[in-house]
Amino acid sequence: MAHNADRYKFKIVVVGEHATGKTSLIRAFVEQKFNADYRPTIGTDIYIKKLDLDGVEVTLTIFDIAGQERWANMRSLYYKGAAGALVVGDLTRAITFEQIT
Repeated sequence: MAHNADRYKFKIVVVGEHATGKTSLIRAFVEQKFNADYRPTIGTDIYIKKLDLDGVEVTLTIFDIAGQERWANMRSLYYKGAAGALVVGDLTRAITFEQIT
């Protein structure tokens, strides 16, 4: 059992254009599941992943932020307090890298 000093919590945001695989990557990491069917995220989905790294408890709160343009003005609200970001693009669609903000 980890002591309080051995526990860390981090907020991670996952961003990128729609249909780039953000949700699939997150679910593969958090739930060890992969679903190839595309289902657009509406707003934001939140996932929790707990890790034990050499006796240190690490909790990742992962924000899966919708990539559709209609959610663009909301994205920056989720960035506050984030320890990191994962930017996802689709190598077969160059525009997904050009649109990253």
